[in-house]
Amino acid sequence: MNLYILILLAFVLIFIVAVIILLVFNIKNLRKYLRKFLPKFRLGNSLRLNKSFRQLLSQADRKTKKSFKTNANFFIHINPSNSKVVENETNKTLGVELYKVESTSYNHYLSDQSYILELHRFNEDHIYKELGTFCHKVSSMCGKIPTIVYSFEHINIKNETLILEEIKNLRSVIIQLAKTYKKLPNFILSVADIEKHPNYSTFIDYVAKHDIPLLSSTLSPQNIKEEFEHYLKKLNALANNMLLKKHPQGFLRFSYFINDIYNCFKYFLEKLDYIDTPKAIQSISLYLNNTTASINQNLFQRSFGSQPYNEKMLKKIIWICMVATLIILGVMFVANIFIYKNIISRYKQELFAISIKPKEAKQVVNLSKNYISEVKSKLIKSVLYPDKMLKHGIYINEGIKIQHQLLGLLENTFSSDDTINRIFIFLTLYAPQNTDLQRFVKSNMKLWSLATNIPEDVITTYISAPVPKVNINMTNKDLNNLDLTYKNLLVNSNLYEMVKSYVLENTTINLKTLHIFLDELGLPVAKQQAIIIFMEKVFPTMKKSLSEYNRVFLEKLYDKIKDTTKSSDELKDIKELIPSMSETQVDNLQAAIDLLKKIDKKLEKNLPNDTKMAKPIWHKVIMQATYNDITNNLVLSRAKLIDKNTVKQSTINIADKGSYYGNISTIYTKAGLKEIIFPEITSYKEVINLLKKYDINSSAINNYYNNALQTYIDNYKKSYIKLITSYKNSINPNDIVSSLLLISSTSSQFNNMLKTLIENTTFDKKNLEKIPQLELINSYFQNVNKMISNPNDMEQYNQIIRSIVDKIHDSDDKSDAINKVTLDLFTQPKGSYLYKVNSLLKKNNISEENSIIFTAPLQSIMQFGRPYLTTCKYNLWEKDILPMIDKQKKYYPFIDKSDTAISPKELTETFGPKGKFWKTVKKDMYGIFEYKNEQWIAKIPGLFGSNTQNMVSILNSVQKLTNSLWDKSGKPKPLDITLHIMPAPNAYLANNTFVKMTILSTGNEKVIGISTQQKPITLKYKWFEQQPSSVGYIDNYDQINSIEIHSSYWSFLKLLDAANKDGNTYTWNQNNIATKFKIQFDNMFSEFNKINTAESI
Repeated sequence: MNLYILILLAFVLIFIVAVIILLVFNIKNLRKYLRKFLPKFRLGNSLRLNKSFRQLLSQADRKTKKSFKTNANFFIHINPSNSKVVENETNKTLGVELYKVESTSYNHYLSDQSYILELHRFNEDHIYKELGTFCHKVSSMCGKIPTIVYSFEHINIKNETLILEEIKNLRSVIIQLAKTYKKLPNFILSVADIEKHPNYSTFIDYVAKHDIPLLSSTLSPQNIKEEFEHYLKKLNALANNMLLKKHPQGFLRFSYFINDIYNCFKYFLEKLDYIDTPKAIQSISLYLNNTTASINQNLFQRSFGSQPYNEKMLKKIIWICMVATLIILGVMFVANIFIYKNIISRYKQELFAISIKPKEAKQVVNLSKNYISEVKSKLIKSVLYPDKMLKHGIYINEGIKIQHQLLGLLENTFSSDDTINRIFIFLTLYAPQNTDLQRFVKSNMKLWSLATNIPEDVITTYISAPVPKVNINMTNKDLNNLDLTYKNLLVNSNLYEMVKSYVLENTTINLKTLHIFLDELGLPVAKQQAIIIFMEKVFPTMKKSLSEYNRVFLEKLYDKIKDTTKSSDELKDIKELIPSMSETQVDNLQAAIDLLKKIDKKLEKNLPNDTKMAKPIWHKVIMQATYNDITNNLVLSRAKLIDKNTVKQSTINIADKGSYYGNISTIYTKAGLKEIIFPEITSYKEVINLLKKYDINSSAINNYYNNALQTYIDNYKKSYIKLITSYKNSINPNDIVSSLLLISSTSSQFNNMLKTLIENTTFDKKNLEKIPQLELINSYFQNVNKMISNPNDMEQYNQIIRSIVDKIHDSDDKSDAINKVTLDLFTQPKGSYLYKVNSLLKKNNISEENSIIFTAPLQSIMQFGRPYLTTCKYNLWEKDILPMIDKQKKYYPFIDKSDTAISPKELTETFGPKGKFWKTVKKDMYGIFEYKNEQWIAKIPGLFGSNTQNMVSILNSVQKLTNSLWDKSGKPKPLDITLHIMPAPNAYLANNTFVKMTILSTGNEKVIGISTQQKPITLKYKWFEQQPSSVGYIDNYDQINSIEIHSSYWSFLKLLDAANKDGNTYTWNQNNIATKFKIQFDNMFSEFNKINTAESI
């Protein structure tokens, strides 16, 4: 049926049911209906109560009506007497407006503060039997649970028969109300004829004078006796305090009244268990009625704490629900019609666009599935519609489209010689019109799909579709001229048996060979067997519906093939059980084991049991071929127990910060051993037994297992080596103190890593029995684990870390403290942090490769602190050291053109061994540079980058100056200057004299040049003294002619500066006479001047 019609019918049906329900539960309409058709029907008391209640509301003013629905109290007053208790209380006390409707059995009262239903005659109508229904309605309107007030006459208290009857009626009322409300919050006892008591006037006068409450405090039903007695004593005590001394006569009357009335109350309270059998009453109060206008105490105008009553009326609920349901369903059904129509329209358009080529049949089915899913997802509340209803419009169009594609397949794809495949297509096209053929096709669905090259779901969809019948012939070729070749159907029996024997007996068989055998031989035979079964079981039931041509064609074909080989019945079932070659492309042992077990389980379940030998033979063959393909694929990659994705997916992080890359796969933990590796080894052994069961040689997979296990052990070990070495990035440079405290804390991630290491690299005998190779891991990490397990060693290590923390934390200058720690770590003096840690590691025989786990935090500090140390020390170099060099370079003798000379004292104070320069170097560059073997070297190579070597050169240059001018004690020492005598000038002087000898002196040191044959003479130049220096010659008259530098510092150097220098030859010109000396003098002052401080900036 069309979906649109079904939706409309469903909506009409729901509408009719809703109308019926609404009519049934609409009480007003029902009453009219009963009056019309049942005139003698007697209305119940509940309906009479409703009528009189509506009459009461019609009398009240608007304000009173509104008050009733918002804040009015609800009372049920049970008054068996003729006393007008409510009117007396209300009118005399407050004079409020009181509306009333009276009847023989009950009265209605309404004021701005309360609504009172008074029951005063319990006649044969038993009005209280309908009381619950009426009270439910009132409570629904005002939202309150009623307060129950029972007024009795004290003069009848001794009339036991009358009182028991009243109590019985009261009990009936309580039971009826308990059914409606479950709990009654307030129950009040009052005295209807209280003014008739002889002592009431005395009592009420004292109430007015002393403002005595007429209503008692609430009494608990569970402890009624004790609380009643307690309250009575309280009243007597009140009377005693107020009246005994001043008004003894009044006291006696007051006390008598109280005790007499409360004895009446007591009588009723003793019957409470009988009155309140449902145990609904939650609290009880006792009230002494007020008949005096001057006393502002009114029982029915006061507020009582009560539970709100929020239950909705059934009629209103049903109306709202049914109307809302009808509206929602109506909108939903209408919307669904348009949605469904739109989806079907788009479906037809896309379906029409699909080609009628046979290869597009799968696309048709997929399109239909997509649109069925879309219909279910787009329709509002699609669960209300059966699947067949939703799919109907799609299946009709889908089946017709597939039918056209199958016709195209029959006409265009298969040639007339391809008889057998054409038969399968023909039977598929015919199947929708014959249920027997449908069942036959479904029972051979796998073969049908292989024969027609059509997906199974396409065939299933088509043969179940409501498509029109087609009139076609299987072939246009006469059967007499038909050649049943290998391609079409017939297979030579001897050929088949020969190939089958080879397949069954060859242990080197592979899946490719199996598939070729089944495709080229097994499938044609299976097709043949299917046609034979069809002719024997299905053809007789449908031959009358076939055309004469097709019927005769099938009968002749059957005659030709019915006696051919039948030895391969099981092959059509085996075909789908053989895995594809792609399935065996595994690269790890786990995948190989899983595949072998899966194939074994599948074969065990699905192989036919027609003969005793068929199942085990083919089971072995398929297992052998699968095993051969698996082992051939395994050798193409490195042996491993599990695939790399499992290792990757099970990776966890042991660190607490993103900068730390201490990841490890749980495969390489004891959990991985327990959950993955050990079960895999068990599975491996099971597979070995399985192969043995089928007599399959397992040596190939056994060798692979050994290699894979060794690979696993190697990777296990490398994982923890990597974990250890990766901790070097664990320090947070922004908070070194916290990072180090975390390391020394027993709950830190660092200690978690240590625990992870020791827990997963220590194996007991049980584990070693399963995998003996685990001992390699055990022994490799033995020393590390031993130290981790030793609390003393770990405490010593943590103390070293904490000492670094203390040094940094306690310092006022954190940067300076970090620099000192960094310098300490780099220089590693005896007693340094790193020295202590290395000593501890050496004590435990921990290799350098494994020691990184403990030295990593220190190396992190070095890595972090190095740039800060470099900056700090370089700033000191530029600030304190270089300026001293630059300052002295401006003075003579460092620069010969300077007008200002430095004094030896200042020079000593600056560059002497104990001078300011070396003190500054020692203070600022401690640990950075070291004077070793008469040479300055950098203790931290490359600390200053390319500047490091230049800085070392500067220090060595200054050191050369210091070593030349002072001894080790700091005492200035003379400079050794070696002089070689040069030939004297041989020209005559102006006075016809000639040069006899040359002379050079400084202080007390003199060198006289007589002959060039003289040996070199060493001159002791006391640079630290003021002394004269001169150079000249002596003529043959022993007259000295010289150039003199007067006594001063640096006179000798100045004398040298006055000469013309050529290499080591100094020449002084005087009176056209050139005096020469060859002087070997390493001028450290000029060398010092060459120091380029700019290069180190």
